[in-house]
Formats: sequence, structure tokens, C-alpha cells
Amino acid sequence: MVILSSIVGWLMIYFAKDITTLMIGRFLSGLTVGATVPLETIIIKEYMAPKYKGAFLYLKNAALCTGATIMHIISRCLDWRTIALVALAPLLMDLLIVYTWPESSACRASKQFETSDHTINSNRGNTKSSRYPLGHWRLSTSKFKLTCLDGVVDFCRQFKQKDFFKRLMIMILSTLVLVMSGKHVFFSYALQIMADITGEITQSFYYSLGIDIAITASALFAAVLGKIINPRTLFFSTGFSALSVLMSLCMYLFFTSKGMIVTDKTWISVNLLGVYFMLANFGCASIPLTLVGEIFHLNNKGVSPALSQVWISICLTDRRFQALQATIASLKEQNSELRNSVGMMSAKYDEFLSKISCLEKERQDDKKMTKQLEEKR
Repeated sequence: MVILSSIVGWLMIYFAKDITTLMIGRFLSGLTVGATVPLETIIIKEYMAPKYKGAFLYLKNAALCTGATIMHIISRCLDWRTIALVALAPLLMDLLIVYTWPESSACRASKQFETSDHTINSNRGNTKSSRYPLGHWRLSTSKFKLTCLDGVVDFCRQFKQKDFFKRLMIMILSTLVLVMSGKHVFFSYALQIMADITGEITQSFYYSLGIDIAITASALFAAVLGKIINPRTLFFSTGFSALSVLMSLCMYLFFTSKGMIVTDKTWISVNLLGVYFMLANFGCASIPLTLVGEIFHLNNKGVSPALSQVWISICLTDRRFQALQATIASLKEQNSELRNSVGMMSAKYDEFLSKISCLEKERQDDKKMTKQLEEKR
């Protein structure tokens, strides 16, 4: 259902003739984006063996970076309607995959206990750690029937668990770090950010493309580092280093804008920004997404990713609302200037018409005087 919603949305964007159809299509495609983030975490937790689960959660972040890089590239050479058609290709592939994959171990354990062993062996491997969650799935699904009322009661009951609340607070703080790292903001406003930093509109695309490639490479490398280094150590070291680089970049841009540093070497700020996003992707932007899939039990598989996505959406809305306010203020200023220009042009036009009417009146008076002189003669 989520994939079908996005397919309909992109088709509406392609065939849009007015702003209403365009916004409805954008809304439908946005529903898929909001729903796939928690669903991806659930799918990885249910299908992957425990020793591979962390790596695939890291690779999910790398896939997001790769998709953003590809969209920045094709937006340079394709029309927005063509881009809407290109976006249908991965959705159709996802639809085919969904219709062909087997049921997960958790789904089998909740309905068919006698056939779930083979599914666990094929999906997660025949190890003690991979088979350990089966007892929890059976215990959690045997207590409650899958009715709407019992589902609501079970949802509310999870908030009374101290262990769940502690994990929820970890998720809130970690995803707050993710949002404040600026990864989503950079993907949305890459060209504008690079144009403001470098002062060159023509070269901003190539600067942003280079940083996109560096971000994607760092996201892939983070999957390797996550298996070698302890996540806490990686989170703290890369986060502190990224903060230091960001402070250096801000100080450099501040001193340059005030004229304290006279330089035209834009590569300094571009390289500092690239290093910052690489360090951020090693820890601040990748570990929070991994934590959402790691710290919660499969008994909370529906609640935890959904709450994390809601919290991320709230934080992103707050971050982008500031940019929206600045854009609205700029449009109002441009509208005011346009009105003033139109008013001045209207005044000059009225003045021009009055001069023409005066000249026409003088010409008619001259004709009358000439006619009177001829009559006297």
C-alpha cells in the first residue's frame, strides 16, 4: 500500500497541470517516505541474522546518501517531469520484491508455530543467537489476540515499561543529533548552501556533487567502522571531531565576511564542509539510525520505529520552518519592491499621459488661433 501510494503520487506529479494536483502528488509520495523509514528498520530486524543486522542498518544510511547523490546528478540534465518518471523505476522494483519475498520469521511465529523453524533457518541462520527471539515472539503473540482494541491497549502498555522508556529517551536524543548534523538540510539545499559559501553559482553544482560523493563514501565506510570500533567510541570521537571542524568553518566564514581575512580561496571552506559531513556520517548521521533498529526488541517493532520517524519529522519541520520563514520574508520583500516599481511606473505613465493631453490641448488651441486669423483676413 505504501509503494502504491508513492507510484500514484509520482504519476500525479508527472501529469500535473496545476499546483493543486502537484501538491497532492507530493503529499502521496511524502507518505511513502515517512512510512518506509520505520518499515525498513522492521524488515532488517526480522529478516537479517543478528551478526549482519548492524551492517545492513548502516548500509541503509548509505543507500539514502547514494539516492540523494543520484538525484542531484540527474536534476542537472533532466526536466522535473522526467525525474518523476525516473523515480518510478525503484518503486516498481520494490513492488516486485514485496510480492515475491517470503514471510518473515516473526510473522510465521505469530501464526504458524510449527512451520516457523524452517523460515528462521532460511532467513536468519541456524544459530543460537538467531533463534533466541523466537520465544519472545511466541510469548508476545500468545498473550494477546490481534484485535483493534487489544492492539491499542498493548501499544499504551509499552509506555509503562521502564526499559522501553529508557530506550525511547536514547532514541530521542540520538535522532536529535542526527537532525542537527544537517545531513537532511544539506541534501535539500545543497546548491543554495554552496552558492552562499563560495559565491559562485555556476560552480556550486560541482562543489555539492563532490561533497555528495564524499558523504556516500563515508557512509559506506561507516558500515566497516561499526564492526571494528565500539559504537560509543565512534559516536563520541567522530561527533567531537565534526563539531571542531564545523566551528572552524563557521569562524573562517565569519572572519571572511567581516573582512578580517582577505582571501579568495573558496576551496578552504568547501573542503572544511566536506570533512565535516564525512565525520558526521561516520557517527552522528549513521549510528542514530542503527540504534533505532538495535536497542528496541522485536516486541516493540511497530512502536519504536514509528515514534522515531515522528520525532525526526518534527525536528526536520522545525529546522526547515526557519528556511521557509526566510523564503517567505524574501518573497514579501520582492513583492513590496515589485509593487513600488509598478507604482512608480504607473505614476510616470500618468505623467506621460498628462503631458500628451497638454500637448494635444496646445495643438488644438493653435489650430483655433490659426483658423481665427484666417477668418479675419
